[in-house]
Amino acid sequence: MKKFVFVTMVTLALALFMSACTTGSYSSVRSVEVNQKNHWSMSYEKFNGYKQRKITLNGKGEHKFTVEITTESGTLGLLICKNDGTAIYEETELGTSVFEVVAEGGETYSIRLDAVTHAGSFDIKW
Repeated sequence: MKKFVFVTMVTLALALFMSACTTGSYSSVRSVEVNQKNHWSMSYEKFNGYKQRKITLNGKGEHKFTVEITTESGTLGLLICKNDGTAIYEETELGTSVFEVVAEGGETYSIRLDAVTHAGSFDIKW
């Protein structure tokens, strides 16, 4: 019985840990998402709502987020902010584009994407 309880607790802890990487309230149609240590991307036929992820940039000095957005229709917004809530980038209507956002190392950042009937993709590397 103790073994069953232990296995159940470990399974629940792992599920919570793994699901804490990306949060949000969204729906998507025909989507493929990739979450890696230094990379987050998703392509979809339709994306509504928001997705959010927290990351920590190790080391000191300047780091860069490289962002690639493809917009076929709808709207997509991006917010990148420090753990204290200070925004380092915010745009509510991104068209198809590629750009970089400069960030400080040794900080924790929140990356949030807000979509309204957006068709296309995003690809963010750091």
